[in-house]
Amino acid sequence: MALASARLALWHWLLNTNANEPAARQSRRAAHNQLRETKMIDRSEVSRAVAKAIAYKSCGKDADAAQWARELVRLLQCADILKGN
Repeated sequence: MALASARLALWHWLLNTNANEPAARQSRRAAHNQLRETKMIDRSEVSRAVAKAIAYKSCGKDADAAQWARELVRLLQCADILKGN
């Protein structure tokens, strides 16, 4: 129960942080890393990676599409959805 409470508080803090400030961005990244350690997945980041990979592939930018596909794989591995061998 305490872990769920901590997660909720962390998500609340993330949502209310001003993303335009560099220090806030670093703090958010640290918080995201902490959430990744608890095997939670950030669905908005996964959606973003999928959308970017598809968009870049559609306009012929294969290198950028591959970069976003790698990010998608990394996100899914962090959530233990896709196991790296």
